Amino acid sequence: MPACPLLLLAPVRGITDAVYRAAFARCFGGFASAVAPFIQLRQNQVLRPAELRQVALEENRALPAVPQVLTHHAATLAAALRVLQAHGHAEVNLNLGCPYPMVADKGRGSGLLPD
Repeated sequence: MPACPLLLLAPVRGITDAVYRAAFARCFGGFASAVAPFIQLRQNQVLRPAELRQVALEENRALPAVPQVLTHHAATLAAALRVLQAHGHAEVNLNLGCPYPMVADKGRGSGLLPD
């Protein structure tokens, strides 16, 4: 018999925040985790407290959140990964799929793929 598929809740910016994910987990079962809407990392900026709260382990007990980051600055990504790891995250999703022109034209999301 095949194994059950692993279900992940996909992110929708402005909708699937920590409150939504907690309510979703109470109403629907079977999901292993949720990818949080992306955190846009800008060069030489640190993660803001509000961004960290959205993916905090204690705020996402019912449905673990995988932080998703969007950037094209390697050093900024590395710094953010260290912060997220220090906050207990073992997994991060690097957004390489967003085709929205305002994102891709700046070399982020799918715009990072050619590099």
